[in-house]
Amino acid sequence: MDSFSDFDVDKLRQQFNDRMAEFSSLHQRMREISASATSAKRLLTVTVGAQGEVTALKFHSDGYRSMARPELEHLILDTIGRARLQVMDSLKSMVAPMAPEGVNIDDVMEGRFEPVDFFSGDGFPKQPGPARASGYDDEE
Repeated sequence: MDSFSDFDVDKLRQQFNDRMAEFSSLHQRMREISASATSAKRLLTVTVGAQGEVTALKFHSDGYRSMARPELEHLILDTIGRARLQVMDSLKSMVAPMAPEGVNIDDVMEGRFEPVDFFSGDGFPKQPGPARASGYDDEE
């Protein structure tokens, strides 16, 4: 585009509105995510919400009563951790298609990403592209 008059304002407005609708839908789906994990011996199931908060904790038997305190603590924390990883994986898979090309979703979700990396050399946002979350595809 050589000049401002070359911009199709209606097209840009529509692209903006479409993108905002995508973000709104994504935000709603992200808020509704939850995941559950069950301990190896099926003593416990933990459910966590989108922010990793514990929303349910269910003991399936009284087997936990005979456990030593450190063993029970490990059981609870490990099960919570596995449920949180499931939520994080779900969030990553939702966000990845909207990320600019070359952006590592793991870095974004884990706070190891610099926002300036979202912009190309000309100062405009990079176009969405095939971002990958490590661990899902073989990285070469």
